[in-house]
Amino acid sequence: AAALFFSIYMLVQTLIAYGYALYLILATPDGLSRAEQIAWQDAQYYKHGNILMLVIDLCLLAILIAWFAARKQKISPSLGMKKTRRAALPTALVAGIGMSCVLSFLMSLVTQFLPDVMEEYNETMAATYNMRDFLLYTLAGVAGAPLIEELFFRHLIAGRLSEGLPRWGA
Repeated sequence: AAALFFSIYMLVQTLIAYGYALYLILATPDGLSRAEQIAWQDAQYYKHGNILMLVIDLCLLAILIAWFAARKQKISPSLGMKKTRRAALPTALVAGIGMSCVLSFLMSLVTQFLPDVMEEYNETMAATYNMRDFLLYTLAGVAGAPLIEELFFRHLIAGRLSEGLPRWGA
């Protein structure tokens, strides 16, 4: 079961990524040199990468829901998910804020000791993201991807492996 879920996860990601790459190859404007074609395709990929990630997340979630609906199983118990204690939510919030503070501190060290690296990073971020992209990134990269990874890896794959292996091995 763990291998099946992992295969589904990888297959969906690969099919969508290759499908988008094929679309980019077919949509590349005519009259460009090979280097210009690659540059155009890379620019399009980075421009639409968040949407691509969101599509992958939604497809995986739909497959997961369809899988359990077809088997007439409830999702939560099958994934080994238990009801969250209310006391855990403030702890998670404090931990998230703490990690954000640690990351901000590390970024300030990079700014202080490697200003060229930080300047290049800031230029890349300014050129790549606007507010629309930020919202897509938040949906895809901050909400969607972690949710899908938790469901597939922690609950489906590791959960199934823990049925036949010790917990540390799973």
